[in-house]
Amino acid sequence: MGVLGVDLILSQINSFLNTIKISPSAKIFILERNGLLVAQSGTDKPYRLLYGKPQRIQVSDSSDELVRAANQYLTQSFGNLGTIQKSQLLNFDLNGKQQFVQVTPWKDTLGLDWLIVVVVPESDFMGQISENTRNTLWLCLAALVATISVGILTARWITLPILRVTKASEDIANGNLDQHIQSNRIVELEKLAIAFNSMAKQLKTSFENLETKNANLHQTEERNRAFLNAIPDLILRINRDGIYLDAVDAKGVNTVVSKQERIGKRVYDVLPIELAQEYMRFIERALATGETQIFEYQLTIQNKPNDFEARVVASGVDEVIFIVRDITQRKQTESALQLSEATSRALISAIPDLLMRVRGDGTYLDIAGRDRLTIHDEFHLLSGSKVHDSLPFKLAEQRMNYIQTALKTGKMQVYEQRLRAKGQLHEEEVRIIVCGDNEVLVMVRDITDRKQAEEALRIAEENYRSIFENTLEGIFQSSHDGYFINVNPAMARLYGYNTPEEMIASVTQIDTQTYVNLKAGRNSNA
Repeated sequence: MGVLGVDLILSQINSFLNTIKISPSAKIFILERNGLLVAQSGTDKPYRLLYGKPQRIQVSDSSDELVRAANQYLTQSFGNLGTIQKSQLLNFDLNGKQQFVQVTPWKDTLGLDWLIVVVVPESDFMGQISENTRNTLWLCLAALVATISVGILTARWITLPILRVTKASEDIANGNLDQHIQSNRIVELEKLAIAFNSMAKQLKTSFENLETKNANLHQTEERNRAFLNAIPDLILRINRDGIYLDAVDAKGVNTVVSKQERIGKRVYDVLPIELAQEYMRFIERALATGETQIFEYQLTIQNKPNDFEARVVASGVDEVIFIVRDITQRKQTESALQLSEATSRALISAIPDLLMRVRGDGTYLDIAGRDRLTIHDEFHLLSGSKVHDSLPFKLAEQRMNYIQTALKTGKMQVYEQRLRAKGQLHEEEVRIIVCGDNEVLVMVRDITDRKQAEEALRIAEENYRSIFENTLEGIFQSSHDGYFINVNPAMARLYGYNTPEEMIASVTQIDTQTYVNLKAGRNSNA
């Protein structure tokens, strides 16, 4: 009875994006999978006028440098914008500054397929932190000045009476007994004498304790040395000039240079030039920042490449501690793991099946090969969804029963199902294998073509069997050795047998038992 229409122009989306306040320099833009710009925050328009007509532009042609850089990073990271199927949180570097990117796919039921991209410079949320840090430093400085001032005043207020008593004590010790000490000071002088005696006793005790502490310190140094020797890492003390001050060799690090060969020498005398330069860079960085520096390098020892991890810690104004660990085995393990993962990914890519990791409660954890069985596209087959969301009720109940059976028995479950999708009936084979704690791997293969071929073969065999059994002419199959393989009823009747089975069992040599005169039979064309 009526028509309701709503128009939404791209400039309105631009205006809406400008109302979203994320940070001062953040950018929001929307693009299609083919790279065409839909809308973006800011004053730039997502189109240009060409001969008086608006023309959409590519994101790569946007006048906004941050938008172009984000689009270029997404294209380089994913190769094709069409491969982005879920929200991603990424970061990249633009002109030496860190940028954070969130890209989110958005679709509707009418065919719109957009990517919503939000780019936020790191400086937007670090600026306030830096300002707070500066304010904190100024407050700390002011507090330090106030503390020092109060400390000086307090010290003067406390020490002035003590200095007066000390001066009087020194004069008395020098024989100048004519001292005028106020009556309120006599008690203090008596306490000072007692304090002298007590101090002498304490001084003796302090020396004894100092000797004990020296012995304990020696024991502590011995324990520390034993502890350092037990660490499976190479520990080096190196000063700012790159001179080895001390070293603790470790059995866990393969090295051809001993401790005696290092001490007093520069890193340039012991290491290859490139590695020595790298050592010096990290020494300067550790001393300048006070932060632990970590880097990895490779060194050939006895014609074999060895991988090392070095941690550089500033231990003073002009020296650092190097903790070097041999990570050759770890690197080899990581390489083997990467190769194994690559092999697994290749195997998954080669399998012509839909693969799904499913939890025991029916939740999909991961899905691979969705493009191989597109008949499932009309079902909600997504990670995080459940079996009952992606299948009709009866099929979902059947799959859950087989999943529970596989988890209980540990054995692979195989069954077939019929699924109507896109207006056609499809035959599928489902295999369920336990692949973890309360987790199974479900493999679905479309066997519609095989089932159709089997049905066609069955019908052809039935047709052949009907002709073979009911024809009036004798038909048989035989081997090269002269044995009947198969005989139809008409053939058996021609030779006087009641059933084909009786004829097959009786005739063991076709050429002698079915022809009275073999030569005549061959010449007469009978």
